[in-house]
Amino acid sequence: TKTYNFKCVSNDWCPNSGYAPGTLYEGQAWTKREECSGTAAVPAATIPTQWSEVGCPEQFSAGSDYDEDSLVHVKKSAYNMVYRCNKFPTSDWCSMAGYEPGSSQYWEQAWTELGSCTGTMSPTDSPSN
Repeated sequence: TKTYNFKCVSNDWCPNSGYAPGTLYEGQAWTKREECSGTAAVPAATIPTQWSEVGCPEQFSAGSDYDEDSLVHVKKSAYNMVYRCNKFPTSDWCSMAGYEPGSSQYWEQAWTELGSCTGTMSPTDSPSN
């Protein structure tokens, strides 16, 4: 059995398992490179620029109710990424299956990527009447 190296050519598609090397749609996300043997060192992950706030908002939860401007984070392999739910009319999609931030085919129609985060956000004050 031959083994090949692959290079990601679409950051939007490469994390999606439906576009992984060896699948029907691999050519949309990956370029087949040279044949390889043995093992190569795995390069260190590049962490995207940190977003403008301190800490991470709540983790995205499929099936939760999100409104426009809702903030969530998604755990990636080496970092957390922050997303903001887009304005109406596409904000309705933020809570729908198939629009999970950063991973589904159409996520960018519902969410905007803001940058990486670490830690947690400080709680806000309770509103007073």
